[in-house]
Amino acid sequence: MTSSNVTWQEGALQRAERWQALGQRGATLWLTGLPAPGKSTIAAVVAAAAAVLDVLGAALRRRRSR
Repeated sequence: MTSSNVTWQEGALQRAERWQALGQRGATLWLTGLPAPGKSTIAAVVAAAAAVLDVLGAALRRRRSR
């Protein structure tokens, strides 16, 4: 799946190097849906659960266009 407004940007480490340094593989969980059904709450709970399991995780939120 591709999107015209999402682009890949290379980092200082290649993906395989980052995975090896962290001892884990990367994954993305993308939540979509109508406003207010709890996507941000779910993302925060998943990030907190990842931290408890000592897995690197983050919840990022895009501000709606005005």
